[in-house]
Amino acid sequence: MRSADWNSKMEHTAPFNRIILIVLDGAGIGAMPDAPEWGDAGADTFGHICESREVRLPNLESLGLGNIRRDFKVSLPPASSSDGLTHVILTPKGGGDTMELGLDPKSYDIVNFKLTNQVGGVTELKFSDIRTNVALDDTLFTFSVPEGADIVRPQKN
Repeated sequence: MRSADWNSKMEHTAPFNRIILIVLDGAGIGAMPDAPEWGDAGADTFGHICESREVRLPNLESLGLGNIRRDFKVSLPPASSSDGLTHVILTPKGGGDTMELGLDPKSYDIVNFKLTNQVGGVTELKFSDIRTNVALDDTLFTFSVPEGADIVRPQKN
């Protein structure tokens, strides 16, 4: 996404009717501070996969998936917050806007997202009515090959 596209989206002032957040449960990116208590010290499924091979996920990258360890310095705030959330700060290593995620300490759902730009402007999103494992009708995922599209199938070895 070009910066101009991102900036124009950030100027939206009306409430969003719907935000879709894709959570790749089981494809963890790093460990939470309490991971040792659960026997998960060093947990980092996605990070370990990226260390072992080249990973190219252009569709997910276009939706915002990045390599957290490669692209960001991940840290905890210097002081605990009074909102009862677990906070994680993502600071881009190459410069840019800093993100802070406020996570529900029981479910680790993202309930607060704060973006602080380089000149101190803040955009904050609060998520409510979070529903997980909602049954979705299979018809939402039907795919019809567009007319004239080439279908490429992997070769069998």
